[in-house]
Amino acid sequence: SRRRHTRYISVTGVQTCALPIFTIAVLVIVALLLAAVVVLLRLSHTLSLPLARLAAEAGYIRAFELESFHGVKSRITEVAQLSGALESAIEALKGFKRYVPADLVRKLLTSPEFARVGGHEAELTVMFTDIFGFTAIAERLPPRELLSQVSEYLELMTRVIMKHGGTVDK
Repeated sequence: SRRRHTRYISVTGVQTCALPIFTIAVLVIVALLLAAVVVLLRLSHTLSLPLARLAAEAGYIRAFELESFHGVKSRITEVAQLSGALESAIEALKGFKRYVPADLVRKLLTSPEFARVGGHEAELTVMFTDIFGFTAIAERLPPRELLSQVSEYLELMTRVIMKHGGTVDK
């Protein structure tokens, strides 16, 4: 049987074991691989964290909660560009929201069959309201008081309509 012999070197009176070159090379490679894994984990975290935040922010768009979107700052150019594009989309949707009731837009965004071309038959109730004598009231009340009374009226009407699943437009 072959025996492996380890050489000992004496340096200033202390004996140390001289490891074979192959063993040292393996240890260096293992150390480099571990360092590479740590660096790759940090890099992947640097990339995945902003992307996860962007995905969460995109959920606000899906729910049409446009005021909840805050964007994501990132040193990664593509992530910053994607965040900017989402912010532009939010601004466009905010403009759309001015002309179309928010609940209707939510239905369009969350229900693909709701937005299908061709429509469907449904029984609808359309309500137009007027305030009797509004012109005379508007002429005699100060603007703040008029605004307060009209706001109270609209708030009450909107609350009742929404309670019954209605949509208020304008």
